[in-house]
Amino acid sequence: MYATAVFRYFSSHWLSLVTVCVLAFNGAPSPLQAQIYTDLHDFDCSIEGCQPQYPAVLAQGRDGNLYGTARNGGVSALGTVFKLTPSGIITTIYNFSGSDGSYPTGGLSLGLDGKFLRHD
Repeated sequence: MYATAVFRYFSSHWLSLVTVCVLAFNGAPSPLQAQIYTDLHDFDCSIEGCQPQYPAVLAQGRDGNLYGTARNGGVSALGTVFKLTPSGIITTIYNFSGSDGSYPTGGLSLGLDGKFLRHD
């Protein structure tokens, strides 16, 4: 009689038991993978600018390149705007001279017209 009661219990709850087992094995969180940091470029302060204040504030252009500002350095030592390709090639595209601004700190964003906006 005891065996019959146990059999009836498990036969009526087997789907719940299987579901719990499947969730326990498949639903277990997988370990997170570490992010890998790759240094794409080291700035030459006298040519390209240096000390980007917010390196996380890079704008991706429509061409797939990254654009940003460097607070110091460049031709006039007043900061630059640079372009960085995904392969790490950097090009200074603008040197601030003082009359047009200096020491950019806020990075760039891409406007709807495709032009970059400077934020300070």
